[in-house]
Amino acid sequence: MTRRVWLFLYSTPNIVGAIFGLAGLGLFFSGVIKQYWLFIVVGLYVAGLLLTPKNKVVELTLQSELTVEDIRASLETLIVKIRPRVPKEIFAQVERIREAIFALLPYDSRCQQW
Repeated sequence: MTRRVWLFLYSTPNIVGAIFGLAGLGLFFSGVIKQYWLFIVVGLYVAGLLLTPKNKVVELTLQSELTVEDIRASLETLIVKIRPRVPKEIFAQVERIREAIFALLPYDSRCQQW
């Protein structure tokens, strides 16, 4: 399956819609609703899907694929942001972590770095 399909399947609106649909099936099997049960179940799913707010920040983060260059740039930006906010000992540890991450990244010929 494509990444987009997986993102939809694991999205909060789809999960809430599925729960609403299952609740509709529960109402049908318990005898509460008898006629038009299929329309009610589908309607409950669609209502759950449409009424649940999406977390766009998470979806955008999940949808983007980072290149080695993007990872390096993000880490460097993070380093610049935290430098004035943390003690020197902590900052030294963060720099060691950054170097360990850089060592694990594949070689990127565009950056001429490992």
